[in-house]
Amino acid sequence: MARLKDRYELNALLPEDVRRAELLTLIDRLCPGGSIHHVLWHIPEQAEDVYTILVDDHSVVSFDVPRGRDPMILTGVRIQSFRQFRNEIGQGKDRIRLDGAAERARKLLGSTSVPRG
Repeated sequence: MARLKDRYELNALLPEDVRRAELLTLIDRLCPGGSIHHVLWHIPEQAEDVYTILVDDHSVVSFDVPRGRDPMILTGVRIQSFRQFRNEIGQGKDRIRLDGAAERARKLLGSTSVPRG
């Protein structure tokens, strides 16, 4: 059972299976050159999955993945800078999740710089 503090932990999006690898390829077309992808939100709905992904520590990509499509497509794509998205979501648990993901991305990237954009 997950501890209470674990609810703010994030999972990096890794190409563990074919579907995730395909998803990473599509995200890379939207934000080329990203090497760290954190899933901020994944909301499974009846006809689609809704994702919000932090790319490295500088961009946030939101999109829907309709179910039953082969090849996979992304719809409702929205790309924002880290700062723009951070300002939009305001305070609270969402900001804690975003800031934690950006900090982990900076550590993995070996950077101490402030997020771009």
